Amino acid sequence: FFWSAKRKIDFVCAASDRLEVERPNSKLVMEYENYMGRQQELWNWSVRLDEHLMEDLMHHRMYCFNSARALIRVMRNKSSHYYDLDPMVREALGEYPDKFYAYFDSRFPSLFICTYEFIRCTCASEPALRPYFVDILYD
Repeated sequence: FFWSAKRKIDFVCAASDRLEVERPNSKLVMEYENYMGRQQELWNWSVRLDEHLMEDLMHHRMYCFNSARALIRVMRNKSSHYYDLDPMVREALGEYPDKFYAYFDSRFPSLFICTYEFIRCTCASEPALRPYFVDILYD
């Protein structure tokens, strides 16, 4: 429901890009983390990931496993580099985009919709995010 898997991935990537330009202790990032912190599934999210994906993550950068912003960064980075990933990681994530999205959605069912709601309330009118909210902005 809502959008296709590809559009949901694109939105999460756009949201991640928007949050990445902020300092970790900025008001927007702190509000996002507080809002997302209500979702228990996001606490220590690393335990929900496949071991091959975790190994891959540890080779590229350090992630804060209690940060929703870090989790959407993982989704963005793996989406952007999907075809460069180790075959075992691609197998774990599944075919892009449908199974890839399903991988994250099955482990973090509130990640997309809560990120959507947060961005809708804070950044929907910004140029990079406006296309995802055109229906509600101009009704």
